[in-house]
Amino acid sequence: MRRPRLFQFSLKALLLMVLVVGSFFGWLGVQLKWKQDRHAEWHWIEQHANDTLNEPARSPRPVLPFGLRVIGETPLDYIPVDVNTMSQDDLAHLKKVRNLFPEAQVVIQGKVLEGDELEFAISMVAQMLEQQSVAGRLQSGN
Repeated sequence: MRRPRLFQFSLKALLLMVLVVGSFFGWLGVQLKWKQDRHAEWHWIEQHANDTLNEPARSPRPVLPFGLRVIGETPLDYIPVDVNTMSQDDLAHLKKVRNLFPEAQVVIQGKVLEGDELEFAISMVAQMLEQQSVAGRLQSGN
């Protein structure tokens, strides 16, 4: 006498199950990589932070993207930036850091900047750094 089989799946069901499980683990891997990148960039933020800044008033707690909340990441309220210690490479790096911390506000010279204001401030600081670099080369050439 044959024993009844407990689990029987069709090939379609098996492929669908592999697709769902694989998609979940792929999504989870991306979220964990994002968290790892955030922790790696934390040193850069501390290095370029302006300690003399007063923390800007922010009433609601920043909201993390869903994936970061699921894996237990803590939100960052703001990124204080001291433009006096930044180089041209640091400005490009600031854009990368801004993408890693979408919940945080960027504070430059005590003013909270977001969106177009932030892009404008970064471009102005880049121009200022370029002018200082050109002036330095001219002075060293004389």
